[in-house]
Amino acid sequence: MDRRTFLASSASLSVTTSSSTASAFDPLVGMFTQWEKTKRQWFSLIPEYPNFDDPEMLVLEERESKLFQQMIVTKAQTLEGLRCQIALLWEECGPDFIAGSEGSDRERSDPALRLKAQILLGVEGLSLAPLWQSINPKMLPASQF
Repeated sequence: MDRRTFLASSASLSVTTSSSTASAFDPLVGMFTQWEKTKRQWFSLIPEYPNFDDPEMLVLEERESKLFQQMIVTKAQTLEGLRCQIALLWEECGPDFIAGSEGSDRERSDPALRLKAQILLGVEGLSLAPLWQSINPKMLPASQF
């Protein structure tokens, strides 16, 4: 079958690219994956460079900031993209205190944090995504709110 015959037959069968297929790719997923990797690299360097002014840490901070700025102005196109933005919100505007500290205990009763945690958990449940693991391992996960 040559190209023209194939195209003619597919047109008669109404084979087209659906809008749902075209929008299945969400750029937020790729941005979030890069942001998460960058942030984890930054956290891994803290023991080596506790004063935070190492050139490698500064490069990572700049990359993380650019990705963050892109994600906060990009509209989610899929449930997975929305999950990425909510996980970003949790990481950037979630708990501040180390798990088990007095401040952490106070944060667990903060209505705004509890709501963010429930939204994150709810979207994860709808998308069948695994529970979000905080980038900073010393912070409480959403599942503990």
